[in-house]
Amino acid sequence: MYYADKVDPNIRYFIDDSHKVTAIKYMYEPNHKPGHSTVIELSALLNDKHLKFTNDKQSDDDFYPSSSDKTFNVYSPKYKKWYHATLQFNSKDKVSQFSVWEGKSDDAE
Repeated sequence: MYYADKVDPNIRYFIDDSHKVTAIKYMYEPNHKPGHSTVIELSALLNDKHLKFTNDKQSDDDFYPSSSDKTFNVYSPKYKKWYHATLQFNSKDKVSQFSVWEGKSDDAE
């Protein structure tokens, strides 16, 4: 079950039976955007301007999501939490939507 944000109807909050948010989906329809635009949106959604975007625990470098990075980890220093993120691209390498939920890949520390 999900509900749309009152201010931005492109944001969908998925909830469990106890009404806890389990995932967030952002729909760029019909205005698809470049992959790096998700950095701005995720920072706003997760309320943390210092997110770390990484593919694995060994990487010291942040990266900006692109069409080659459809799934990655996001670390929030503010909340000390890991998140998964997935991007869906259209045929022109623009993001049509992305999802984020709490957790991390096995290779993230």
